[in-house]
Amino acid sequence: MRVFRPGATILPFLIWTLMIGAAAILLERHALQLARGTEARWMFQLLVTACVILGPVAFIAHVARRVLVSVTVTEAGLELTRGRRIPWNAVAQVDHRAAPFRGGKSLEGIGNIGSGCELLCWGEGCLIGLALVAVLAIGYWILLPVFSLLSPWHSRVIIHLKDGDRMVFRDLDDDAEFVALVRARTK
Repeated sequence: MRVFRPGATILPFLIWTLMIGAAAILLERHALQLARGTEARWMFQLLVTACVILGPVAFIAHVARRVLVSVTVTEAGLELTRGRRIPWNAVAQVDHRAAPFRGGKSLEGIGNIGSGCELLCWGEGCLIGLALVAVLAIGYWILLPVFSLLSPWHSRVIIHLKDGDRMVFRDLDDDAEFVALVRARTK
């Protein structure tokens, strides 16, 4: 018996929330220094509202989904959070749709990038090289997974049932293992 929950991108989403929360605080501090009723102050207030919605509010919803949603693979079939059971003979097929902009994975397949790094890490280019690496790391390991999660293109597992229904699980921890377990039991 193995339990799978959504939340594969919870750590990047937490870091995103902290970053966007800090941006909201800075924007709000600046907005409070502007005169009331001005167009600039309203623009800053709108940006603060967007930061709060896309940061802490979205993170709280993501954590609630992680706590409230689960799927358990048992010998008899799938068991969902509220006790619904789906026997293996009711599953027609399972599809795994990986995200096109996944991010957050290992970069081992890129090859040797040492010569380019040497140019950026010696002399005056060292600070620029470190800043470039930091920006790329934040983009790849934080922004890509978060934007993918907030978009309709995030990785998902779709289970098609024989009665025509389908169940969609987004952002599952170990989604490849889940798909392998379901496929092995439905053959």
